[in-house]
Amino acid sequence: MKALLADYNSKTEICHLLPDISPTTVEAVLGKMIKSGLITTVGADRGTKYIKNWTL
Repeated sequence: MKALLADYNSKTEICHLLPDISPTTVEAVLGKMIKSGLITTVGADRGTKYIKNWTL
């Protein structure tokens, strides 16, 4: 999933890119990626977008 995050992507956009993966799995992986520092969030609630952390 890391390769899919080009600029800003919402969870809905990611789910559309990966239709075979459940939204619950997408949420779990995004959570792990945030905790590990691979991605950061911009915005909150339904407007949350995810972006690669380029500092790694």
